[in-house]
Amino acid sequence: MNTVKASFGAESPSTRPGDLLTIVMYHYVRPIAESAYPDIKGLEVDLFREQLQYCSRHYSFVSMPQVVAASESGEPLPPRPLLLTFDDGYIDHYQYVLPILLEFRVPGAFYVTASSVLDREMLDANRIHFVLASVADPGRLTIVVEDAIEEARGEYALLSRIEYRHRFFRATRLDPPGIQYCKHLLQHALPDPLRSNLLDMLFRRYVSDDPADFADNLYLNLQQVKEMRAAGMHIGGHGGTHVWLNRLTPGQQSDDIDRSIRLLELADAGDPFTFCYPHGGYDSDTLAALRARRCRAALTTKEGLASLGKATLLTLPRIDTIDLPMDADAAVCDWTARATI
Repeated sequence: MNTVKASFGAESPSTRPGDLLTIVMYHYVRPIAESAYPDIKGLEVDLFREQLQYCSRHYSFVSMPQVVAASESGEPLPPRPLLLTFDDGYIDHYQYVLPILLEFRVPGAFYVTASSVLDREMLDANRIHFVLASVADPGRLTIVVEDAIEEARGEYALLSRIEYRHRFFRATRLDPPGIQYCKHLLQHALPDPLRSNLLDMLFRRYVSDDPADFADNLYLNLQQVKEMRAAGMHIGGHGGTHVWLNRLTPGQQSDDIDRSIRLLELADAGDPFTFCYPHGGYDSDTLAALRARRCRAALTTKEGLASLGKATLLTLPRIDTIDLPMDADAAVCDWTARATI
């Protein structure tokens, strides 16, 4: 894809006292309904366009460098500022998102993981997504997972099936209880060796027996990341292996962050160095490691609007794409109304 670096951040009135920064979080943005995985949870491309049009009516788009500058030096932001962020480094972001952002002359901040970009490895989170999107009956998947746990009971110290269900079988805003239950077990509730082996088995059974080829068609490669950067997009770190950093020792956290920084160096990402916590997981050791490496801003999965004058930039909250209208002519939603208080 040949791209020309766009000029973003045209002059506009400075932010008014009380304005809050809205940061929107995106993951998959692709043609979903007609794809091989119509049950994958993401945003259709045409709805992304509609949402951008809605945002153009009610917000002022800003870039991550603008946000950092505004916080550190008092450089003003335009009224009702909005920052678009894209997690996980999917090829969707190159094929579909980038051309639309350039068309709308809107900056974006993209957060990429080293192991997927450089090593073409499937991230556990994505293996789970595609397993769930490939199994027609979630109840059947629950049985398969619980049966595997029972078979491994003599090898690992495991909770009873009743206890696992008591702890994790509950609905969330995005998922019914059975789906969320399987997610918890496959994400972190089981011992790592068992969890990893089980997830590999499920992915090969229900999705693809060639994970490397699947990864090659799912994630950005280094050249594409470089082109996105050259086109004016911000590129930030999203971990070395996309694990919960707060589940690692301080030394392991530092190593994982350094692996992420190495990718940014190879991608010529430049300044400022910013980060997005995989799964939203961080602790005081994570913050210390980022400060030691001169990280200027970091994104969480905490829901909310950011006040640059009141909060550290290392714990910025965001809202999800589903929190904003996907209709260009929609009435002002609650999050938009709250962006100016």
